[in-house]
Amino acid sequence: ISGPFSMASKLLAHDDLIMGCIINPDRIKELLSFCTQTAILYANAFIAAGADVIVFDSYVVPPMLSPELYEELVLPFHKELFGFLKQNGAVWRPLIVGGDTRLILPQLTESGANQLLIDYSVPLNEAADILDRFPDTLFRYNLSPLFMQSPKIENIIKGVAEVAGFL
Repeated sequence: ISGPFSMASKLLAHDDLIMGCIINPDRIKELLSFCTQTAILYANAFIAAGADVIVFDSYVVPPMLSPELYEELVLPFHKELFGFLKQNGAVWRPLIVGGDTRLILPQLTESGANQLLIDYSVPLNEAADILDRFPDTLFRYNLSPLFMQSPKIENIIKGVAEVAGFL
């Protein structure tokens, strides 16, 4: 499902959303509350159908949103959404935020999500450090799409083995 900030960015022009975070944060909080309640409705339907819920909210990644604005405006709504999921029996609660999330990782781990993404833009040695810093969080590491451009399966296997061997 779409996370609250990504959903809000589809309801309000992205530039207006970002400016609103700065000049009218109370209005944005109202919008994020609406989006969170909508996400909860979708999540509840998924859970009722026996499906797992994965939350995608890549619009929060810096530099689209500063770490301070994420913590102040979005994190409370992530906590609400992931609290709902946990309360309703979701064992795995992935929050997929593509891009370089290193500046907001501490806050993302406070969201209630227990699986996060490390994108391929983060060097492998830094990804390994992240795994050590946050041992209670499961991380998924995205492979570079360049691996998938190769017509030779051996190159893809080599790329996967390199990442798996390092992490």
